[in-house]
Amino acid sequence: MLQKLAPLIILLLFAGGAYFMINGMQNAMDMADHKKVKAKKAAAAKK
Repeated sequence: MLQKLAPLIILLLFAGGAYFMINGMQNAMDMADHKKVKAKKAAAAKK
């Protein structure tokens, strides 16, 4: 049973890892972009 599911489990782990990696890279790019950082700080200050 487990041997039949193993490729599916590995595929799910890979897809999940790729998703989080892309999200992390996007957040890192947002942090590096000073215009967006200023906009976020301004939005946070309004709250």
